[in-house]
Amino acid sequence: MKHVLLCLCFAVLSVISSSARAQSYYGAPYQLIDAQHATDSFSTVAEAITDWQSLFPPDPHQGSYPNVSSWASTVYGSGYGTAQSAANAAVTNGCLGCYTGAWSWEWYSARSMYAYRIGRMNPDGTPRSGVWDFWVYAFYSGTPFGSTEPSCSPASTSYQDASVSGGVAASVTGTCSNHNVVASAYLFPPGKNLGVCPGNMCGNPINSAIGNKFQVETDVPGAGLLAFERYYNSHAAAPTHLLGTHWTHVYTRRIDNFPGTTVIATVARPDGHSVEFRLVGGVWTADADVVGRLSRLEDGSGQLLGWTFTANDGRETENYDALGRLGSISRLDGTSVTLTYNNGVTENNANDFLPTLVVAQDGRRIRLAYDPSRRLSQLTDPTGEVTSYGYDASGRLQSVTYPGGTGKTYLYNESAFTSGTNLPTALTGIVDEQGQRFATFAYAADGRAISTEHAGGVETYSMVYNADGTTAVTVPAGAVQQRGFVMPQGVTRPASIAVTAGSVTRTTSYTYDANGRTDWVTDPLGTTTDHDFDARGLPTQTIESANQALTKRTTQTDWHATFNVPIERRTLNEANVLVGKQTWTYNARGQVLTASVVDVTVTPNVTRTSTYTYCEAAGVTVGTCPWVGQLLSRDGPRTDVADVEMYAYYQETDPADGGTCATAIVPWCAYYKGDLRTVTNALGQVTAEIFEYDGAGRVLYWRDANNVYHRNQYSPRGWLLAEYNYGSASLGSADDIVTQFDYDLVGNLKKITQPDGTFLAFTYDAAHRLTDITNVTGNSLHYVLDNSGNRISEANKDPNGVIKRSLSRVYDSLGQLQILADALSTPTDFTYDLNGNGDGVTDPLGRVTDSDVDPLNRLKQVTANKNGVANEKAITQFGYDARDNLTSVIDPKGLTTGYAYSGFDDLMQLISPDTGTTNFVYDSAGNRVSQTDARGKTAGYTYDALGRLLTQTVPTASQNVSFQYDIPQSANPHCTSDAVIGNLGRMTDESGDTWPCFDLRGNEIGKTQIVTGGSTLVVEPTYNAAHRLVALTYPSGAIVTYHRDADGNVDDVDAIPLVGGAQIDLVKDIKYLPFGPLTEYVFGNNRVVQKVYDQNYGIDAIVDSSSTGLSQDFHLDTVGNVDSLAERLSGPTPVTRTYTYDGLDRLTAQKNGSTTIEGFAYDATGNRTSKTVGSSTTAYGYGATNHRLASVGSAARTYDNNGNTTLLGPNNNATTFTYDDRNRLREVRVKNKLKA
Repeated sequence: MKHVLLCLCFAVLSVISSSARAQSYYGAPYQLIDAQHATDSFSTVAEAITDWQSLFPPDPHQGSYPNVSSWASTVYGSGYGTAQSAANAAVTNGCLGCYTGAWSWEWYSARSMYAYRIGRMNPDGTPRSGVWDFWVYAFYSGTPFGSTEPSCSPASTSYQDASVSGGVAASVTGTCSNHNVVASAYLFPPGKNLGVCPGNMCGNPINSAIGNKFQVETDVPGAGLLAFERYYNSHAAAPTHLLGTHWTHVYTRRIDNFPGTTVIATVARPDGHSVEFRLVGGVWTADADVVGRLSRLEDGSGQLLGWTFTANDGRETENYDALGRLGSISRLDGTSVTLTYNNGVTENNANDFLPTLVVAQDGRRIRLAYDPSRRLSQLTDPTGEVTSYGYDASGRLQSVTYPGGTGKTYLYNESAFTSGTNLPTALTGIVDEQGQRFATFAYAADGRAISTEHAGGVETYSMVYNADGTTAVTVPAGAVQQRGFVMPQGVTRPASIAVTAGSVTRTTSYTYDANGRTDWVTDPLGTTTDHDFDARGLPTQTIESANQALTKRTTQTDWHATFNVPIERRTLNEANVLVGKQTWTYNARGQVLTASVVDVTVTPNVTRTSTYTYCEAAGVTVGTCPWVGQLLSRDGPRTDVADVEMYAYYQETDPADGGTCATAIVPWCAYYKGDLRTVTNALGQVTAEIFEYDGAGRVLYWRDANNVYHRNQYSPRGWLLAEYNYGSASLGSADDIVTQFDYDLVGNLKKITQPDGTFLAFTYDAAHRLTDITNVTGNSLHYVLDNSGNRISEANKDPNGVIKRSLSRVYDSLGQLQILADALSTPTDFTYDLNGNGDGVTDPLGRVTDSDVDPLNRLKQVTANKNGVANEKAITQFGYDARDNLTSVIDPKGLTTGYAYSGFDDLMQLISPDTGTTNFVYDSAGNRVSQTDARGKTAGYTYDALGRLLTQTVPTASQNVSFQYDIPQSANPHCTSDAVIGNLGRMTDESGDTWPCFDLRGNEIGKTQIVTGGSTLVVEPTYNAAHRLVALTYPSGAIVTYHRDADGNVDDVDAIPLVGGAQIDLVKDIKYLPFGPLTEYVFGNNRVVQKVYDQNYGIDAIVDSSSTGLSQDFHLDTVGNVDSLAERLSGPTPVTRTYTYDGLDRLTAQKNGSTTIEGFAYDATGNRTSKTVGSSTTAYGYGATNHRLASVGSAARTYDNNGNTTLLGPNNNATTFTYDDRNRLREVRVKNKLKA
């Protein structure tokens, strides 16, 4: 330990002495602002050594420091007998990490790190507050020698470590055997800036603030605690050799407790960053920006027993032993993992820090094995599959071999990607499982990552680190982001992001409070968001659109006193009036007991509450629960019925193989203790019963409510290979169907084969991006992608590769769609506001649709044909409430449709100029229970416990409608299928009864309609295994059969019109364009109809093979409107008609040659205002306060309050219409005579 500290001191002076920048900036004395949060100052190395000796006692296993002079002589030979001379030698020799920590015992070997913060002092010797420049970190790494000094000659090897950045940075290692000490200077505290840094990450990704290349690799997928991920940081703040240098994994969590006058505990996180706590007033306290709690556990005599750490939202707790090793991780739901080290054997050496077994609470487990250098060599997952890890001669992770034999290769320190500098630990490339180089990462000479890209040079992000501390990031589309940073609480965070595209720059700026929390965010349009946090770092108030009086919205949150979970959240509108509220209660473990939404818009307030129950200790004791915390039930907000969903679990692990499942990795175990066994819905129906899981917890075999059995098959890497559905407990029945999935070696989905044999195949480029989709017959969709992955062109090709449809796109340097061009290169142009919202669309005719948003980026106005005049320009406006519900639409006529909502966001009232006022009422689950229309007619609705509609009642009882579900076959004489659960069984209305019938896959295979006072009608569809309609039997007994081609398209339709009669062809030889419309078909009389399309799949012609048949030739304008039609009417010469449209695409004229046959005019809303035939024009009149057609010429119309037409024409020749309580047309009379 002592020598690590000495190297640190040498590192400080060496950096300052050797750096021109440092020489011009710093002067003696130097100030040590923080040294593991201790404060001191020094003028010489000797003083620093003395100070450090007082701050940090020696390794408790050694008892004293080695002699400094002796050490210096050992390192540099005679003549360097003092610390000062040793420091001078360090500077002369360019050695910053001078020697191995030979006296550091294994206790420190897994993770030892020490930090300085160097700053300036005022002339009077007092610290200059807030002025500091860089951090120095030192690591002890490698396997220690033990308690005796090695008898070897250390060598000083100068190189630039990949973990160094920041300008004032240099690092070397001194080596002796496999032992290293590295001291590196940073402009930031690395431990707090590694891993995931939101707001800073770019590409694959790189932290654009500090140049750290961060990589996440998943070896064992899943959402549970046995999921295994690895993390790489090019700026390694703390060494671990379990995966080679710079790599960590999900279980490399550790607590280091550094004793001294200021007691420090460092909590190492899986992704490579670390959190430091200081003991202040008996409380372990982290920096103000850290959300997390640390507790030291002691026995009665004050001896350390271990630690507990709770991070983030407080829902996951980590337990550590006295050596700082991770012992277990537990979650509030009772799930947990427990770690065993060195196979449970204590050797009092570094082996004791190797996790070898991780066991979850259900008994599933993974095993970790190591090579002789104590590096992870194998991982056996819960299914028994093995992932292997290989290392190069330098000890770097070089390869990962996955189950099945495929694997990845990691490349390091390739000169072409390290600016020609020796960066031994810099990850420069990844070769994927197909043997293709997938990713490339490049670095500057100082070790900072400067670019990331994928195969073929795509998805490239590049960084230039400017002298002023900003970073210029070029994104794949070409735009340059100028990113500025600040470092509140030692964490680099964005201060501004200015993106320049062309002549426009979009700037987003950020400020932070004293605790390092986001304070103000200003978007490129100048709208601000204000954030406030409590002392625990939890957000208490967010004011969106804070500087905009009309759209300001405030969200306030109160938090649980113990857990980092909300107990109340409120939404306030622009006038600071409460408009929304949610509340939660929790049990003693922090699990949700109740979740409520409160309607604060009514007095008294109304609350909808869902309630949750969990396994408790009593249930575990009596054997009804496997462990405490598992969810047992969810009781929904309904108060009129019991809407409870319940869950049951396996109480014990599968006893197969004599109980081995509970103690070892056994792939064939059907289930483990705590696996979900059944799900029971609110009607008591078991909707899922699960019989088998695989070792990873994936469902293998289960049965649904209709006794349909399902089996899933997975690859060794956990990819779904097949889904089997069959009607009995074993394969082999006629109902068996299977859907298959194929993958490439990387895991990209390569093919989906449907149960009927049809399939889609998928092709990817070397960057793993989808480029082609091909069906059975060879039709394909081909995509060309730009650097960002946007589709810049797509083509539908036939099996011969001939393009039948094409589309191209141009994206700007921000990745926004700029031009959309069809196959004829006809462009549609797009523009955007500074926030990236769609602003304008210019169609191929030059017409502009303009969109405007409010400060909350909600669409507030659309102007169609912006440059049009009079009625050829239409403006529509939109309004919203503070909960983003649409509250008003003002149409181009200036009429408003209004929407009012409850505090639950249920639509309570609709006020329309055309349909009047409609009011709605809801139950506590949000189901609509009544609706009163503008006529005063009220319809009532009831629902079952699953929320399915049961009845619809209206004032006239004969018009009521009822629905029944889940009718068993014994009660349904019209259905032979047992697949009834979850399906509609009967519908009754005034016309009679309708009885639908479903097969085991949910297809409606029959419908019997019993007409009141009439006949019984039966329709019976038939489907193939892929749920495609293949036949339909009509009430008469006629059968229509649909034959399908290899792609599943209907290519032939025949029929048996009479029972027992002959089959006839209706349509045959149907052909299709690739992934498009049909192009040809032959009728039963052998007449051929062809449809011709252009390469936009726009209709071009329809031709019948008969000389007297249909023949139409279409011409489309550039926006797709038919502007001319040549049609064969009677004779060989076609008649050509032309069509014209206004600026809003409404038909204005139909012409024969230059003669107008019909002409039309419209208002801005789209209502027709006149129709001209020949020389006669008929006017259409509308009400001033609505859009109801009041008159056509002299013929008036009247309406009821719902907007239904009730009278048409003059009174002496009127047609009248009557509507029933359900608003359906009931009666038509002409001159008072009933017509319908």
